[in-house]
Amino acid sequence: MEKRDARLSLHTATPEPVEDSRIIVALESHRALHHRVHEIVRLVIDSDMTTSELQQSIRHDSQQFGSRFHHQLIRSLYLDDEDERKAVIWLLTLLDDWDMVPQLQHITQQRNVPRAVRLAAALVLAGMGATREVEATPQRVRVYAIG
Repeated sequence: MEKRDARLSLHTATPEPVEDSRIIVALESHRALHHRVHEIVRLVIDSDMTTSELQQSIRHDSQQFGSRFHHQLIRSLYLDDEDERKAVIWLLTLLDDWDMVPQLQHITQQRNVPRAVRLAAALVLAGMGATREVEATPQRVRVYAIG
């Protein structure tokens, strides 16, 4: 009788086929995101794309993958390769999404994060104009006379 109960619990513990297909789709989407981030980083390093073409490309990727694209780019700051990290800094600066600011600020304040990564996050913040110094500086209003 105990064997029969064990078999019943094993049978009910198996996931539904629909659930399996959702997991597979999620894994494929995750894999596509990783591949695209790696591809766009390589494009920055190896190609002669203009800034506007690159900006258009990352905006498209941002629309396609949503905030997961931003998070994956931020995670890419942890790459060991200096050229790849520089490319990620440039991409994040071009993306200029202020929703990323808290996460980047958090990275800069973590002493257990490697110094190169903290500096990279600080560079992105500076490129976006999201540093304390920039925020504290009063903005000049330019007035032009039309005569």
